[in-house]
Amino acid sequence: MIATPKEIQEENKPKMKRIASLDFQRGLAIWMMVFLHVFDHIWDFSSVGLNDLFTTLNFGLSLVMVIMAFFGGFAGYFILISSVVNSLATTKSAIKRTPPGKLLFKRILTGVGILIAGRITETFGYYGYFGRVLRSGDSILAASTWTDPFALSFFWRRIFMMEALQIIGWCQIITGVVAFFLVRNGGAKKLARNLIIYSGLAVVILVATPFMWNWIDNLNWSNLPSAGLLADWDLNNADLYHNAWPSEALQSENASFLAYLCVILTGDLYPIFPFLATSFIGSAWGLLLAKPKPSKKLPLYGGLVTLGIFVIGAVLNIILGFDLNFQRPPMQYFFLLLGAQFGIMILLLWLVEYRGKAQKFGNNIIVKYFRLWGTIALSVFSLQIWSLVPRAILNPIFNINLMNEKFPLKYGWWVILFAVLTILCYDLLFWLWAQINFIFSFEWFIIKLGSLPTKSVSRRLNVKEILHGVEWMDYKEMSE
Repeated sequence: MIATPKEIQEENKPKMKRIASLDFQRGLAIWMMVFLHVFDHIWDFSSVGLNDLFTTLNFGLSLVMVIMAFFGGFAGYFILISSVVNSLATTKSAIKRTPPGKLLFKRILTGVGILIAGRITETFGYYGYFGRVLRSGDSILAASTWTDPFALSFFWRRIFMMEALQIIGWCQIITGVVAFFLVRNGGAKKLARNLIIYSGLAVVILVATPFMWNWIDNLNWSNLPSAGLLADWDLNNADLYHNAWPSEALQSENASFLAYLCVILTGDLYPIFPFLATSFIGSAWGLLLAKPKPSKKLPLYGGLVTLGIFVIGAVLNIILGFDLNFQRPPMQYFFLLLGAQFGIMILLLWLVEYRGKAQKFGNNIIVKYFRLWGTIALSVFSLQIWSLVPRAILNPIFNINLMNEKFPLKYGWWVILFAVLTILCYDLLFWLWAQINFIFSFEWFIIKLGSLPTKSVSRRLNVKEILHGVEWMDYKEMSE
């Protein structure tokens, strides 16, 4: 059978070159977010304190809660992986003489696109208007459900919130501006200088963070949240959290440009201080991976950096005491999270790319499963409202309203079951969507937007190609 010109062109098209372990981790990070958020959404663990773990609670339940709490705070993992990939791509493009202005324009457009996606998501998604209406427990056929003042407040209050997409968008823009100045006039080849600058910026952000928090947290925020801004289950905790910065309710009650700027810098949940440091660290690592002949000792260097981060975290935990929460993470906890995230990335790089197993790993069926999740990771962030589907379907058979009530602590196995069912619902959605290469996903729009300056459209949403037609980078071979 004679091949058509189009088929010949597709066959001769150069394969995309990607890092298998990073693609896998990108999907794993978003998968973990969906799975673990189910525990946060429908499991009532409000009565459990740190002192209850492995004492009044049995070992198995305590272990589940520790895993949930720790990996539930892994939004920084996605920021880290994204920054590594962005830095790697920008550096390689600059070395190939792509004009720095075009690279900057693309990064800014992409960042703005992510910010817009985040704003739409926060306004209308799981934590926004539609999510609150569906989770209210009231009849969706009643007009009062849709005009409830509490639900309507999310049209503007979520502006004053730094969720995952917001910090990813801002990091994309800020690191893009920094990269622009570094790659000009052949600067992409000045590895040592660029590495020092990225590392120095990360240190500055980390050192400045507690001072920024102390300053903004103690500004005169005179308007305390009213009961209308709090859900019924929040009212009892108003004095503990909601009346103090960085509470979302306090931030939105004091709505102003100053408040918005302070939210970006130190607000709830993932502010620039300290998460921009994660992005700078990822950007520095991306430079090392972009070298035509990367160092054979790169995993060793990464291991030493990981050890250093953990040592800082250990010292801070000794001085300040251990603390974790689901809001803006305390610095001693942030360093433990960052150390784990960076360490996992280095470990997988060593196990896969530096042991010559990239091709086998990247083409593994389980790895492909997670890579598909990573293909539309931003859309998954935006579609958390989809997790209501299994709860709505099974709601009639339970004694509690799964839309707005939580399982008691002793029913943790039901929560695990719902977490699995939620993942399966996403899998079904992705399988159907993949048949049309995720058209109209947020990634699709962002790719279209980002292609304007370079006139080059990314092929990373071509499902067949991204799953079966990738040339995986083998760092063992590259370093020899």
